[in-house]
Amino acid sequence: MVSEHGNWRHHHWEALKSAYGMSPFFDYYQDDIYPFFDEQAFHDNHWEHLYDYNMAIIEKIKELLGVTNVPITPLSLHITSPIPPIKYYQTFQKKNGFIAGLSILDLLFNEGPESILYLTSSH
Repeated sequence: MVSEHGNWRHHHWEALKSAYGMSPFFDYYQDDIYPFFDEQAFHDNHWEHLYDYNMAIIEKIKELLGVTNVPITPLSLHITSPIPPIKYYQTFQKKNGFIAGLSILDLLFNEGPESILYLTSSH
């Protein structure tokens, strides 16, 4: 069962808004992402198990990237590469420098529809 403890959905959504609210594509994607943090939408979708919730998020991200035909494989390895990551715009880059490996939401909120170009060019 997915925990209901601590109002975590609200806290996570507020953290995303705080971190990415000023990013170029937050407004563009927020309506697609918000249902994963909305209590009513959460219950309406019957995400009782973490696996179901995670798979729904993965499918939404695939849809937003335009790669719905790519199968998901159960791989959870952290692979490091000697090749430096390709930099993209990040909202707080002037303050913190480029930070590699943050999240797919960081990429989507900062690069928008061009995120898929970043992902395909970095391999």
